[in-house]
Amino acid sequence: MSRKADSNRPSLNEEARATARGRILRATADLMAAEGTMLTIDDVAEAAGVGRRTVFRYFGTLGQLLAAGLENIWMRYASMAPQPPAVGQSLEDWLAGIVLEHHDRNATVLGEVFWDIWRRSEDSAVPMEMRAWQRRFAKRRHQHALEVSTMGWHAVGGVDEPPDWVTQAFALHLSAFATNGYAAGGSQMPQGTARVSARVLEAVLHDAVEGKRSVK
Repeated sequence: MSRKADSNRPSLNEEARATARGRILRATADLMAAEGTMLTIDDVAEAAGVGRRTVFRYFGTLGQLLAAGLENIWMRYASMAPQPPAVGQSLEDWLAGIVLEHHDRNATVLGEVFWDIWRRSEDSAVPMEMRAWQRRFAKRRHQHALEVSTMGWHAVGGVDEPPDWVTQAFALHLSAFATNGYAAGGSQMPQGTARVSARVLEAVLHDAVEGKRSVK
């Protein structure tokens, strides 16, 4: 191996720092998904198996730590990108699969974080870094709904982007608010409720592409 290649290799100290920071981030994200954002530095340090001074070495404030943990959760969420309908797959089956996947993702990846983000939106104690992340989160959720609704829109012959009300319908059926009802559906859950949402969204798409509703 050449010396040039060796010079590009992280030092042992750099690898150790990256490992410690990764452990802290994973612990923060896992705690948030399970318990929400009412965490302390001590909670995270204990879960990560490090001292509180180590946490502060990488994150200067609790707000920075929470924002980084939220970003870690979002990256987990966004890594599961939806795919358009497969050749020969019915639109209803595709939509049902999308809904199932998203509600499972909301429940297991976002978990309590989603509720805390909105529950604490008016809480003056929320760090400014977390407030900034809340604003980015709202925009990302809308973009995600737009991407999925556009796939469905194209599947029924729509051109360009769907009407905004169609994207709003998708955002509602894919939201964590819908997940709350989805989780309380009894014996019909989860496939039964996902199938109902799929039929509603398919009707929305056909209604829009046939021009039965004007764009507001």
